[in-house]
Amino acid sequence: MPLRIRRILIAVADGAATRVVRRAGDLAVRAHAKVELLSVIRPDSTVLGLPNATLLQINRAIAESRARELEKLAGRLRRRGIEVSCTVVTNDSLSESIVKRLKEAPADLVAIEAHKHSLLARWFLLQSDYELIRHCPVPLLIVKTMSTANRRPVLVALDPWHQNDKPASLDSRIVDAGRTVSNLLNASLHSAHAYSPLLGLVSDSAFAPVAIPISPPQEEAHARTIRRRFKALNARYRIVPRQGHLQVGDARYVLPALARSLKAQMVVMGAISRTALDRLLLGSTAEQVLDALPCDVLVVKPKSTGPVRRRK
Repeated sequence: MPLRIRRILIAVADGAATRVVRRAGDLAVRAHAKVELLSVIRPDSTVLGLPNATLLQINRAIAESRARELEKLAGRLRRRGIEVSCTVVTNDSLSESIVKRLKEAPADLVAIEAHKHSLLARWFLLQSDYELIRHCPVPLLIVKTMSTANRRPVLVALDPWHQNDKPASLDSRIVDAGRTVSNLLNASLHSAHAYSPLLGLVSDSAFAPVAIPISPPQEEAHARTIRRRFKALNARYRIVPRQGHLQVGDARYVLPALARSLKAQMVVMGAISRTALDRLLLGSTAEQVLDALPCDVLVVKPKSTGPVRRRK
């Protein structure tokens, strides 16, 4: 089922967050969607010696200043014909505030802005952003670029083997979201999958397992199986064969390189929530490649953690 974007929740750190507002605004215009600007302010309790009443006044003044900043950003969106509301909340946790707000006023898409590291000149996400990736119940758009004014392709990252307990339905949700966005942006839809060479295990002199390459016939048989599975997956989702990209290598490096090669404006990828131990041992491919991707990222969850039900 295609992703229906009727309401977008945009998380705004401050009045300088023009990138995410413009990017999400472009989608809102094309989807005829409503927008809510949400800003989360951490309560200031660091000034020692001040009475609670004074701290309350300070926090209230900060909230009022942030509300004025949001209204300025909202004015830009309203001039584009978008219906906009603004909300300011006080909370120590950004991700918790967004998830709570989604329960109060359900949205179909959440948009946040990535951050630029001044020293390394690269994008990176904060810990709160990773928490939101894990807990956000609707698709999460992480904005790195400024505009959707071009027709550069949208790239969906597929997994024909459903590794690390990924449900088979997740690929369908990824493609549905990618197709919705590509149609809104009048862009082509491409698919990608990276796979590792087939390896065998033997014991070394210390009886520890060591990975060794498999014989060429076995490797070729392995590659044929993957190509067949990937081709069938693309046919199932009606993706043009020449726009399917199957490459050997680690997805953490292959996907960012492919996105650069295609000059993709967005990568759509899946993520599943894990226990703390799972994250420690397996990590999350979505989190590992996010910083390296040169374009916007749309993170999609399995159906079990899908959109919050709308109130009647």
